[in-house]
Amino acid sequence: MSEEWRPVLCYEGMYAVSDLGRVRSLERKNRRGYAIHERILSPGGSGHPIVFLYRNGEQECHCVPHLVARAFIGPRPSGLEVCHNDGNPHNNCLSNLRYDTPKNNIADKRRHGTQQCGERVVGSKLTESQVRQISLKHQGGETQASICRQYGMAAPTISAIVRRTTWRHVS
Repeated sequence: MSEEWRPVLCYEGMYAVSDLGRVRSLERKNRRGYAIHERILSPGGSGHPIVFLYRNGEQECHCVPHLVARAFIGPRPSGLEVCHNDGNPHNNCLSNLRYDTPKNNIADKRRHGTQQCGERVVGSKLTESQVRQISLKHQGGETQASICRQYGMAAPTISAIVRRTTWRHVS
């Protein structure tokens, strides 16, 4: 199977994207007349891979799956997101991408086990065991104000836990 390359929208003649999820800089001359050699770009980023593309001396950051989807599937319809069928944000092959609703994207993340919730959320101040303890203390009759003091948490945080609007996945 051969790799198909298409121009990156708004960067025609400068960059191309492949159906295997790779981005390359095309051979050309920059604004000063210096040669730019063709090369495959190395994506960066800690989540979805990103690349920096240059146009008229300006740098712009682009998410690789968005570039692939736009080039091969077409413009993203309003209200839809680029979704990965296998849940792997680094697998940006055309066969792994689709446009879908945010609701279905979240359902995919839950199914793949990649949904960031609870302790996995960056900056989470509580553990699942502490959340269980808070729920048990409240069920045992302790006031939310008392629980707030014990854990050093704000009242709305404790209230959301006992009302189960947050940390719902903790039984």
